[in-house]
Amino acid sequence: MIRPLIASLAALCATAFAAEWQTDYDTAKAAAAKENKHLFVEFTGSDWCKACMIQKKNVLSKPEFQDRASQHFVLLELDYPNKQIPADVKLKNERVRDRFDIRTFPTVLFMTPDGLPYGSMVGAKGGVPQATAEMENALQNYARYKTLLDHAVRLSGTEKTQKLLEAYDTIPENFRPYYTDLKEAIAKSDPGNVSGKALQFAREARNMREQSQLRDIRLSGQTPEEQNNAIDELISKDLLPENTVQAHILKGKALFPAAVDDAAFDKCLDAYKKALDLMPADSEQAKKITREIQELEMGRAQFIQLNKNMAAKRKEAAAKQ
Repeated sequence: MIRPLIASLAALCATAFAAEWQTDYDTAKAAAAKENKHLFVEFTGSDWCKACMIQKKNVLSKPEFQDRASQHFVLLELDYPNKQIPADVKLKNERVRDRFDIRTFPTVLFMTPDGLPYGSMVGAKGGVPQATAEMENALQNYARYKTLLDHAVRLSGTEKTQKLLEAYDTIPENFRPYYTDLKEAIAKSDPGNVSGKALQFAREARNMREQSQLRDIRLSGQTPEEQNNAIDELISKDLLPENTVQAHILKGKALFPAAVDDAAFDKCLDAYKKALDLMPADSEQAKKITREIQELEMGRAQFIQLNKNMAAKRKEAAAKQ
Protein backbone atom coordinates (compact mmCIF):
# COMPACT_ATOMS: atom_id res chain seq x y z
CA MET A 1 0.00 0.00 0.00
CA ILE A 2 2.80 2.41 0.94
CA ARG A 3 4.84 2.00 -2.26
CA PRO A 4 1.94 2.68 -4.66
CA LEU A 5 1.01 5.71 -2.56
CA ILE A 6 4.57 7.07 -2.67
CA ALA A 7 4.74 6.49 -6.43
CA SER A 8 1.43 8.29 -6.92
CA LEU A 9 2.55 11.23 -4.81
CA ALA A 10 5.84 11.45 -6.72
CA ALA A 11 4.01 11.46 -10.04
CA LEU A 12 1.60 14.09 -8.75
CA CYS A 13 4.46 16.32 -7.59
CA ALA A 14 6.28 15.95 -10.91
CA THR A 15 3.11 16.96 -12.74
CA ALA A 16 2.43 19.85 -10.39
CA PHE A 17 5.89 21.32 -10.90
CA ALA A 18 6.20 20.52 -14.61
CA ALA A 19 7.27 23.56 -16.57
CA GLU A 20 4.79 25.13 -18.95
CA TRP A 21 5.67 24.80 -22.62
CA GLN A 22 4.48 27.51 -24.99
CA THR A 23 3.56 26.59 -28.57
CA ASP A 24 3.39 30.03 -30.21
CA TYR A 25 6.55 31.99 -31.02
CA ASP A 26 5.12 35.48 -30.57
CA THR A 27 3.37 34.54 -27.32
CA ALA A 28 6.60 33.05 -25.97
CA LYS A 29 8.57 36.18 -26.90
CA ALA A 30 6.05 38.35 -25.07
CA ALA A 31 6.22 36.09 -22.01
CA ALA A 32 10.03 36.14 -22.04
CA ALA A 33 10.08 39.94 -22.17
CA LYS A 34 7.55 40.17 -19.34
CA GLU A 35 9.36 37.63 -17.13
CA ASN A 36 12.85 38.94 -17.99
CA LYS A 37 13.89 35.54 -19.31
CA HIS A 38 15.34 34.17 -22.52
CA LEU A 39 13.80 31.74 -25.01
CA PHE A 40 14.44 27.99 -25.16
CA VAL A 41 13.04 27.04 -28.58
CA GLU A 42 12.76 23.38 -29.53
CA PHE A 43 12.09 22.50 -33.18
CA THR A 44 10.59 19.02 -33.26
CA GLY A 45 8.66 16.53 -35.36
CA SER A 46 6.55 14.96 -32.65
CA ASP A 47 5.03 12.11 -34.66
CA TRP A 48 7.86 11.13 -37.02
CA CYS A 49 11.24 12.18 -35.59
CA LYS A 50 12.59 9.34 -33.43
CA ALA A 51 15.48 11.43 -32.13
CA CYS A 52 12.97 14.09 -31.04
CA MET A 53 10.95 11.49 -29.16
CA ILE A 54 14.08 10.17 -27.45
CA GLN A 55 15.17 13.66 -26.41
CA LYS A 56 11.73 14.46 -25.05
CA LYS A 57 11.68 11.25 -23.02
CA ASN A 58 15.26 11.39 -21.74
CA VAL A 59 15.76 15.15 -21.32
CA LEU A 60 12.99 17.64 -21.97
CA SER A 61 10.30 15.88 -19.93
CA LYS A 62 12.56 15.38 -16.91
CA PRO A 63 11.58 17.60 -13.95
CA GLU A 64 15.22 18.23 -13.03
CA PHE A 65 15.94 19.61 -16.50
CA GLN A 66 12.72 21.60 -16.74
CA ASP A 67 13.34 23.11 -13.32
CA ARG A 68 16.81 24.31 -14.30
CA ALA A 69 15.80 25.49 -17.77
CA SER A 70 12.71 27.37 -16.62
CA GLN A 71 14.81 29.44 -14.21
CA HIS A 72 16.36 31.19 -17.20
CA PHE A 73 14.06 30.48 -20.12
CA VAL A 74 10.50 30.53 -21.35
CA LEU A 75 10.15 27.08 -22.92
CA LEU A 76 8.76 26.92 -26.44
CA GLU A 77 8.00 23.85 -28.55
CA LEU A 78 7.51 24.40 -32.28
CA ASP A 79 6.15 21.23 -33.85
CA TYR A 80 6.38 20.15 -37.50
CA PRO A 81 4.36 16.91 -37.49
CA ASN A 82 3.15 14.78 -40.36
CA LYS A 83 -0.38 14.98 -39.01
CA GLN A 84 -2.55 17.87 -40.10
CA ILE A 85 -2.47 20.99 -37.93
CA PRO A 86 -4.31 24.32 -38.35
CA ALA A 87 -3.08 26.17 -41.43
CA ASP A 88 -2.30 29.36 -39.52
CA VAL A 89 -0.21 27.47 -36.96
CA LYS A 90 1.66 25.63 -39.71
CA LEU A 91 2.41 28.88 -41.54
CA LYS A 92 3.65 30.66 -38.40
CA ASN A 93 5.90 27.75 -37.46
CA GLU A 94 7.27 27.49 -41.00
CA ARG A 95 8.20 31.17 -40.88
CA VAL A 96 10.24 30.65 -37.73
CA ARG A 97 11.96 27.54 -39.10
CA ASP A 98 12.79 29.36 -42.32
CA ARG A 99 14.10 32.43 -40.52
CA PHE A 100 16.60 30.39 -38.53
CA ASP A 101 17.36 27.91 -41.32
CA ILE A 102 16.50 24.84 -39.24
CA ARG A 103 17.41 21.68 -41.15
CA THR A 104 17.98 19.13 -38.39
CA PHE A 105 15.45 17.76 -35.91
CA PRO A 106 15.55 18.10 -33.02
CA THR A 107 17.24 21.48 -32.75
CA VAL A 108 17.08 23.78 -29.74
CA LEU A 109 17.92 27.47 -30.05
CA PHE A 110 18.73 29.70 -27.11
CA MET A 111 17.55 33.25 -27.82
CA THR A 112 17.15 36.64 -26.25
CA PRO A 113 13.55 37.78 -25.60
CA ASP A 114 13.49 39.61 -28.93
CA GLY A 115 14.52 36.49 -30.85
CA LEU A 116 18.29 36.90 -31.24
CA PRO A 117 19.93 33.43 -31.21
CA TYR A 118 23.18 32.92 -29.32
CA GLY A 119 23.46 29.16 -28.82
CA SER A 120 22.03 25.83 -29.88
CA MET A 121 21.71 22.11 -29.22
CA VAL A 122 21.51 20.07 -32.41
CA GLY A 123 20.38 16.45 -32.34
CA ALA A 124 19.25 14.37 -29.38
CA LYS A 125 21.37 14.68 -26.24
CA GLY A 126 22.53 11.69 -24.21
CA GLY A 127 20.76 12.79 -21.06
CA VAL A 128 20.06 15.63 -18.65
CA PRO A 129 23.73 16.27 -17.68
CA GLN A 130 24.86 16.75 -21.28
CA ALA A 131 21.90 18.95 -22.21
CA THR A 132 22.29 21.01 -19.03
CA ALA A 133 26.00 21.52 -19.71
CA GLU A 134 25.33 22.80 -23.23
CA MET A 135 22.61 25.10 -21.96
CA GLU A 136 24.90 26.48 -19.24
CA ASN A 137 27.70 27.03 -21.75
CA ALA A 138 25.36 29.03 -23.98
CA LEU A 139 24.24 31.17 -21.04
CA GLN A 140 27.82 31.82 -19.95
CA ASN A 141 28.86 32.78 -23.46
CA TYR A 142 25.95 35.18 -23.76
CA ALA A 143 26.88 36.72 -20.39
CA ARG A 144 30.38 37.42 -21.74
CA TYR A 145 28.88 39.00 -24.85
CA LYS A 146 26.53 41.19 -22.81
CA THR A 147 29.32 42.33 -20.46
CA LEU A 148 31.46 43.45 -23.39
CA LEU A 149 28.49 45.15 -25.04
CA ASP A 150 27.58 47.04 -21.86
CA HIS A 151 31.21 48.12 -21.50
CA ALA A 152 31.29 49.39 -25.09
CA VAL A 153 28.35 51.71 -24.44
CA ARG A 154 30.51 53.72 -22.03
CA LEU A 155 33.34 54.14 -24.55
CA SER A 156 33.86 56.15 -27.73
CA GLY A 157 36.04 56.18 -30.83
CA THR A 158 38.44 53.33 -31.52
CA GLU A 159 38.06 51.97 -27.97
CA LYS A 160 34.34 51.53 -28.52
CA THR A 161 34.89 49.88 -31.88
CA GLN A 162 37.41 47.47 -30.38
CA LYS A 163 35.09 46.50 -27.53
CA LEU A 164 32.18 45.98 -29.94
CA LEU A 165 34.41 43.76 -32.08
CA GLU A 166 35.35 41.75 -28.99
CA ALA A 167 31.65 41.26 -28.28
CA TYR A 168 31.09 40.20 -31.88
CA ASP A 169 33.85 37.60 -31.62
CA THR A 170 32.01 35.82 -28.79
CA ILE A 171 29.03 35.07 -31.06
CA PRO A 172 29.02 31.60 -32.69
CA GLU A 173 29.71 32.03 -36.40
CA ASN A 174 26.42 30.50 -37.55
CA PHE A 175 24.47 33.16 -35.64
CA ARG A 176 26.51 36.22 -36.64
CA PRO A 177 24.33 37.07 -39.67
CA TYR A 178 21.44 37.84 -37.28
CA TYR A 179 23.39 40.51 -35.39
CA THR A 180 22.56 43.33 -37.78
CA ASP A 181 22.20 45.93 -35.01
CA LEU A 182 25.67 45.13 -33.68
CA LYS A 183 27.21 45.28 -37.15
CA GLU A 184 25.59 48.65 -37.76
CA ALA A 185 26.84 49.88 -34.38
CA ILE A 186 30.39 48.83 -35.29
CA ALA A 187 30.13 50.60 -38.65
CA LYS A 188 28.77 53.74 -37.00
CA SER A 189 31.55 53.78 -34.38
CA ASP A 190 34.21 53.51 -37.09
CA PRO A 191 33.32 55.97 -39.89
CA GLY A 192 36.89 55.92 -41.20
CA ASN A 193 36.92 52.10 -41.39
CA VAL A 194 40.07 52.01 -39.25
CA SER A 195 39.20 48.50 -38.11
CA GLY A 196 38.84 47.29 -41.68
CA LYS A 197 35.45 45.85 -40.70
CA ALA A 198 33.08 48.83 -40.78
CA LEU A 199 32.28 48.83 -44.50
CA GLN A 200 31.97 45.05 -44.57
CA PHE A 201 29.61 44.99 -41.59
CA ALA A 202 27.48 47.84 -42.93
CA ARG A 203 26.94 45.92 -46.16
CA GLU A 204 26.29 42.62 -44.38
CA ALA A 205 23.70 44.26 -42.13
CA ARG A 206 21.95 45.82 -45.11
CA ASN A 207 22.01 42.50 -46.95
CA MET A 208 20.48 40.66 -44.00
CA ARG A 209 17.68 43.19 -43.61
CA GLU A 210 16.83 43.03 -47.31
CA GLN A 211 16.83 39.22 -47.33
CA SER A 212 14.59 39.25 -44.27
CA GLN A 213 12.12 41.51 -46.08
CA LEU A 214 12.10 39.21 -49.12
CA ARG A 215 11.57 36.17 -46.90
CA ASP A 216 8.66 37.85 -45.12
CA ILE A 217 6.99 38.52 -48.47
CA ARG A 218 7.53 34.93 -49.60
CA LEU A 219 5.96 33.54 -46.42
CA SER A 220 3.26 36.19 -46.08
CA GLY A 221 0.40 34.15 -47.50
CA GLN A 222 -0.59 37.16 -49.62
CA THR A 223 -2.20 36.89 -53.04
CA PRO A 224 0.11 36.91 -56.09
CA GLU A 225 -0.87 40.50 -56.84
CA GLU A 226 -0.20 41.62 -53.26
CA GLN A 227 3.19 39.91 -53.28
CA ASN A 228 3.98 41.49 -56.65
CA ASN A 229 3.18 44.96 -55.31
CA ALA A 230 5.25 44.39 -52.16
CA ILE A 231 8.23 43.22 -54.23
CA ASP A 232 7.96 46.22 -56.58
CA GLU A 233 8.02 48.52 -53.56
CA LEU A 234 11.17 46.84 -52.26
CA ILE A 235 12.90 47.03 -55.64
CA SER A 236 12.12 50.75 -55.82
CA LYS A 237 14.18 51.23 -52.63
CA ASP A 238 17.43 50.37 -54.44
CA LEU A 239 18.26 46.90 -53.13
CA LEU A 240 21.74 45.45 -53.26
CA PRO A 241 22.37 43.92 -56.72
CA GLU A 242 22.18 40.31 -55.52
CA ASN A 243 18.93 40.98 -53.70
CA THR A 244 17.45 42.75 -56.72
CA VAL A 245 18.05 39.51 -58.63
CA GLN A 246 16.37 37.49 -55.89
CA ALA A 247 13.45 39.94 -55.81
CA HIS A 248 12.75 39.45 -59.52
CA ILE A 249 12.97 35.65 -59.14
CA LEU A 250 10.58 35.79 -56.20
CA LYS A 251 8.28 37.96 -58.29
CA GLY A 252 8.24 35.35 -61.05
CA LYS A 253 7.38 32.61 -58.56
CA ALA A 254 4.68 34.74 -56.94
CA LEU A 255 3.04 35.56 -60.28
CA PHE A 256 3.08 32.01 -61.65
CA PRO A 257 -0.10 30.75 -59.87
CA ALA A 258 -2.00 33.75 -61.27
CA ALA A 259 -0.81 33.11 -64.85
CA VAL A 260 -4.19 31.99 -66.20
CA ASP A 261 -3.84 33.69 -69.60
CA ASP A 262 -1.07 34.76 -71.97
CA ALA A 263 -0.81 38.30 -70.60
CA ALA A 264 -0.40 37.10 -67.01
CA PHE A 265 2.02 34.39 -68.14
CA ASP A 266 4.15 37.01 -69.90
CA LYS A 267 4.34 39.04 -66.66
CA CYS A 268 5.68 35.95 -64.90
CA LEU A 269 8.27 35.34 -67.63
CA ASP A 270 9.30 39.01 -67.67
CA ALA A 271 10.20 38.82 -63.98
CA TYR A 272 12.52 35.87 -64.60
CA LYS A 273 14.04 37.60 -67.64
CA LYS A 274 14.77 40.75 -65.63
CA ALA A 275 16.56 38.61 -63.05
CA LEU A 276 18.52 36.92 -65.83
CA ASP A 277 19.60 40.26 -67.31
CA LEU A 278 21.20 41.19 -63.97
CA MET A 279 23.25 37.98 -63.66
CA PRO A 280 26.69 37.19 -65.09
CA ALA A 281 25.86 35.30 -68.28
CA ASP A 282 28.19 32.39 -67.51
CA SER A 283 27.10 31.91 -63.88
CA GLU A 284 25.42 28.71 -62.72
CA GLN A 285 22.45 30.72 -61.50
CA ALA A 286 22.02 32.27 -64.96
CA LYS A 287 22.12 28.83 -66.57
CA LYS A 288 19.50 27.57 -64.13
CA ILE A 289 17.15 30.51 -64.73
CA THR A 290 17.63 30.16 -68.50
CA ARG A 291 16.51 26.52 -68.29
CA GLU A 292 13.48 27.50 -66.19
CA ILE A 293 12.47 30.18 -68.70
CA GLN A 294 12.80 27.69 -71.56
CA GLU A 295 10.68 25.12 -69.71
CA LEU A 296 8.01 27.71 -68.98
CA GLU A 297 7.87 28.85 -72.60
CA MET A 298 7.71 25.28 -73.92
CA GLY A 299 4.91 24.36 -71.53
CA ARG A 300 3.02 27.65 -71.75
CA ALA A 301 -0.34 26.19 -72.79
CA GLN A 302 -0.22 23.36 -70.26
CA PHE A 303 0.84 25.66 -67.41
CA ILE A 304 -1.91 28.17 -68.18
CA GLN A 305 -4.51 25.40 -68.17
CA LEU A 306 -3.11 23.98 -64.94
CA ASN A 307 -3.29 27.40 -63.28
CA LYS A 308 -6.87 27.85 -64.51
CA ASN A 309 -7.84 24.52 -62.96
CA MET A 310 -6.15 25.36 -59.67
CA ALA A 311 -7.79 28.80 -59.57
CA ALA A 312 -11.20 27.19 -60.11
CA LYS A 313 -10.57 24.75 -57.26
CA ARG A 314 -9.50 27.56 -54.92
CA LYS A 315 -12.63 29.52 -55.82
CA GLU A 316 -14.81 26.48 -55.21
CA ALA A 317 -13.16 25.77 -51.85
CA ALA A 318 -13.58 29.40 -50.78
CA ALA A 319 -17.28 29.30 -51.68
CA LYS A 320 -17.81 26.29 -49.42
CA GLN A 321 -16.30 28.02 -46.38
